[in-house]
Amino acid sequence: MRKIRILQITHDLNIGGLQRVVVDLSKNLDKEVFQTGVLSLRDLGPLKTELDEDNIPVFSIPYNSKKLTI
Repeated sequence: MRKIRILQITHDLNIGGLQRVVVDLSKNLDKEVFQTGVLSLRDLGPLKTELDEDNIPVFSIPYNSKKLTI
C-alpha cells in the first residue's frame, strides 16, 4: 500500500502551542499509513530535535526580515 504524504507547515519550531501540535501530530501519525514531514517557514528551533529523533524530515525556507518590504 502506498503511504499518504503529509507536510505539516509552521512558522518555526520554537516552543509554542502551534509548534507542539505540529510535532505531536507528526510523531504520532500511523507510520504504516502516513509519510510525514515538517516545513518551517522561518527558524528551526529546539523542537527540531524531537523530529530528528523520530527520523521525520524537516525542511526550512531561509527567512530574512530585513528584505521583507510591504
